[in-house]
Amino acid sequence: MPSLLIDDFADETLWQALTPADAPSAAITLASDAGAPAIPSGGACLRVALAETAGGDRIERGFGPLDLDDFAELRFWVRAAAPATGAPDAPFRLSMRLGSAALAIGAAGNDWVRHLPAEPGRRWSLVRVALDDLAPAVRTAADRIALRAATVSASATVWLDDLRAAAPRMTTDVDAALLAALDGGLAIGGQPVAAVIDAPGATAPSAPWIRLVQYDAAYAERRGGQARRRADYTDAGHRIWPEPEPWDLHYRIDFVSTDRAEQAAMLDFTIATLGGRGILDVGGTGLRIERVPNVLPDDALSPAPLLRYRVAAWVERGAPLAVAPVAAVRLVTGLKA
Repeated sequence: MPSLLIDDFADETLWQALTPADAPSAAITLASDAGAPAIPSGGACLRVALAETAGGDRIERGFGPLDLDDFAELRFWVRAAAPATGAPDAPFRLSMRLGSAALAIGAAGNDWVRHLPAEPGRRWSLVRVALDDLAPAVRTAADRIALRAATVSASATVWLDDLRAAAPRMTTDVDAALLAALDGGLAIGGQPVAAVIDAPGATAPSAPWIRLVQYDAAYAERRGGQARRRADYTDAGHRIWPEPEPWDLHYRIDFVSTDRAEQAAMLDFTIATLGGRGILDVGGTGLRIERVPNVLPDDALSPAPLLRYRVAAWVERGAPLAVAPVAAVRLVTGLKA
């Protein structure tokens, strides 16, 4: 199960701004913002304006209940007017909490909390929070999320977008993204055209349909690696995720039909959707996708048109490293004889 969209943050009316006494908060203003720079999924995001007096207040909404047991983490995008790194001059402004009907937010036994970082320069950053230490009574039936404002000396504005539960699986995620882009997006004769990841022995749908075959996975050393990311901030420290390795996933796309007009319609639709080079939305994260030449020996023998694409993907190998904050540094010196 690649990812589950929980909130696209396009509708501010789903959220309430509340005080610790559960009264409406006058120190937090919520608005849908379609003018902010878009993340790969596009659309509107949620703008949260926090006054200096917002400390302890929160925004909160219900959903679900959702079983998050099959997911390793939550992911969403954060952008802020000022950086939030946890340093004294850049404190965290918001902290996330989850609850369920069986174990409410703030109840005994539910002390799960994550602080939300924000990059400098008003840049969107992907925030990842692990679910491995979330109480089972919440993880299997989560139905409420709260983002609580910290007590600080200045006002702040934070933008939020695209909250998902994720269980990252490189090939599975790219398969799902390609199907989301192509499956049912074209109708021929009033019927939606299916797109299918083909596998040996699988039952084929009725023609016409779009066949996708993932035929290669190649380590892409030429792209180099990415920096290891710090994330999952708690009062006890944070985690550093493994350095992502670059891999190229190769797909062949062909168009199953004995009718030339249907083949042409499916070809035109696929080219219009994927293009020659672009960004594929993979669980809220954009991966580069580009057309590659038909160079394999069987391409020239194909009775129908076909396309080949390469998706520039990434995979993390290994577990994240837990890092505790430095409480003190002691330097001892002595005279050397």
